[in-house]
Amino acid sequence: MLWNVLAAVGFIAAIRHLNGRFLPFALSLPCFWLLYVGQFEGVVALGLALGMVAPPLWAGLGVVLLALKPQIGLFAILFILLRRWNLKLLIVPVIVFLLSLLYWGWWVPEWLDSIIGNRATGYAANISLWPYSLVLLPLLFFKRSSLRLWLIVQSLVVPYFAVYSLAILYTMWLPLWANLLTWGLYILGIFLPVKMPGFIIPLGLLAHLAYQNRAELRGYWASGLGRGELAVKSGK
Repeated sequence: MLWNVLAAVGFIAAIRHLNGRFLPFALSLPCFWLLYVGQFEGVVALGLALGMVAPPLWAGLGVVLLALKPQIGLFAILFILLRRWNLKLLIVPVIVFLLSLLYWGWWVPEWLDSIIGNRATGYAANISLWPYSLVLLPLLFFKRSSLRLWLIVQSLVVPYFAVYSLAILYTMWLPLWANLLTWGLYILGIFLPVKMPGFIIPLGLLAHLAYQNRAELRGYWASGLGRGELAVKSGK
């Protein structure tokens, strides 16, 4: 019960500070799933909120919380460090890192293995498209200012990403169709003895995001084609 209260506080803080919506999130499958089974996502969501909007020292604590579950927090950490580059932001993570080395020893290989060597890729809850989705990584450089994009891409490119971990993204953005699709897929999975294609949820969100930014995309492609035509005319 206490863990659920802590998770709820984390989600509420994230929704409030990341401009999400409370009711759609409260009615989402990840919210129900997490409150039923208990996971770290609420703490990670709090870390994301701290990392994005808090003063540097508190943002550093947010980075530490995100690192507790690297398969859902790694891209968010990179995004925060690139967006809010400030040496004060590194103080808390460095202190925690050094203390952890004193207590556990050199744990970094195991931490990395939890990201790239997860053995649960066949689980029904997994929505990753690893390793085929690695082709999506260049999108991060195209849209370096979109946290939504970074979170969606991570859900597809890490070897294991559970559908309930979409809660982190859903605290800031949850279209109605995505909420209904998430419920529909996994309710259907109760009656069908097959793994549900959960990857269509983040792929759909990626397409939705592209549609929302279609004007920017058209400008990008137009400028790229223009440079190509100029290079041809100049003989380069």
